[in-house]
Amino acid sequence: RTRSITELAVLYRTNAQSRALETELAMRGVHYEIVGGVAFYQRREVKDVLAYLRLGVNPLDAAAFWRAWNTPRRGLGDAVRSRVEERVANGAASPLEALRRLASEGALSRAATVGALAFLAIIDEVAARGADPVDQVLDRVLEVSRYIESLDGESSEVEERRANLEELRTGAAAYASHAHDAGVAAFLSETALLTDLDRVDGSGDRLLLMTAHNAKGLEFPVVIVAGLEEGLLPHASSLDDPAELEEERRLFYVALTRAQDEVLMCAAAWRRRHDGMGGGAVSRFVDEVPEDVLTREGISDPAWGHGTAPDRFDDAPSAPYRTASTGRAARTPASDPWPARTNPRSAAVGREVFHELFGRGVVMAAEGEGPEAKYTVRFGTQIKKVFGRFLTGGGDVHHAD
Repeated sequence: RTRSITELAVLYRTNAQSRALETELAMRGVHYEIVGGVAFYQRREVKDVLAYLRLGVNPLDAAAFWRAWNTPRRGLGDAVRSRVEERVANGAASPLEALRRLASEGALSRAATVGALAFLAIIDEVAARGADPVDQVLDRVLEVSRYIESLDGESSEVEERRANLEELRTGAAAYASHAHDAGVAAFLSETALLTDLDRVDGSGDRLLLMTAHNAKGLEFPVVIVAGLEEGLLPHASSLDDPAELEEERRLFYVALTRAQDEVLMCAAAWRRRHDGMGGGAVSRFVDEVPEDVLTREGISDPAWGHGTAPDRFDDAPSAPYRTASTGRAARTPASDPWPARTNPRSAAVGREVFHELFGRGVVMAAEGEGPEAKYTVRFGTQIKKVFGRFLTGGGDVHHAD
């Protein structure tokens, strides 16, 4: 039977896995909530690194400046901040310009001057390379700023922050490989739109996303477990430690038993990483589920389930699905596509439209009324905000309520 979005929950092993899910859900106009966490592009380390890109694109962005200027620490403390704020109060165009003047005038201590010049060099390079593929610019920022290296320690929180930055690199690489404009400004515009879409209409039904850890004690009619691959669940850090591997097995059990009626287990045939595409094996834990409660869908090659990736893959990678049902027939994911419309704000959301420059797209959000109404539209891999008067198709879009 058809399920309501309120009956579903998506579980995954690591917080970093939410990025791809959040992006796709936002592009499809599906509202979601991350249980026990924050949205990917709102995470501290992600916002820190994106601040460098934002400042390179817009040197007047004071919020980006104060977020990035001493992150990681480079000897620019409270005394320097006071000097910068004083210069801004006395007419400097921006904090960035104020810091540049202070450094060039020799008005800072030697250590602060070194830190300021290093920071300014990063921002200047981002500005100069704004048209380059965003993943290359992002990699350069991470390299020169040594942000990842500044995350000292081996705690789970530090590892999670590193994983989020690796996933940011993956997202930038995916964007650069498909977007018509792969530059920094276009990428930042898309991430801003994705964030705005998640904030649209906070009421109504939302799909729940959470790690398996955060799902403990909760139950849902249908649970989707994403990323059931060796290296994810079980996590790569556990593969050589029997005790940790057993803990991963218990976590897998927790994920499955959150479902009251049905479980959909998913693994990617090919997963994009920042350094390219790669295939992996379906999690060993899947083979521990009794066959009499499994319905297998997706890639049919029996070797795929035992550690051998398929030899060929399409541009749009397919995924093997293994579903476990508790007393009823499991749905086939491929025959039940995700709805394009969930509690639309207007009659236009979900409609297919046409734009002379961008081509065919799908309306994701609407604001305003009449000829001046604006629509957020997904055109392939790009998201654009356009006036309704420039759209045709799917009915009189610019007259939608």
